[in-house]
Amino acid sequence: MVKYISYKVYLSDDQKKKIQNAVKNKIEVTLRLQSNQPPNNELKLTQTQINHIKNNKNQITLSKSQLKQTGGFLPLLAIAAGRLLV
Repeated sequence: MVKYISYKVYLSDDQKKKIQNAVKNKIEVTLRLQSNQPPNNELKLTQTQINHIKNNKNQITLSKSQLKQTGGFLPLLAIAAGRLLV
């Protein structure tokens, strides 16, 4: 079983929508993270993904099973949905 670790990253509104669509369509999603922005969201990532971010390889792919992780994406989706409604 893969161990996921909570890790703070910066996500733009478009990236949040991309995650929301991936969850809805049950597909993986690839994100290019911006390391020059302060973190504004917490994601459940593998240690390998965290190492990539720390080594300035800021492109990560979130798998379907990773998107299913409760606690990591449900609050994020609620925030994204709230912003879409405003």
